[in-house]
Amino acid sequence: MKVTYQTCCGVDIHKSFLVATIIKTTGGIEPSYQKMLLYL
Repeated sequence: MKVTYQTCCGVDIHKSFLVATIIKTTGGIEPSYQKMLLYL
């Protein structure tokens, strides 16, 4: 698979919480994931 963007973010918004996920690739094949959950 060809890497188009090295860093991407997705946001999922609900009534009572928000989830943001960041995916980073740094030259390798395996991406690293970071997830943040915020209760509103």
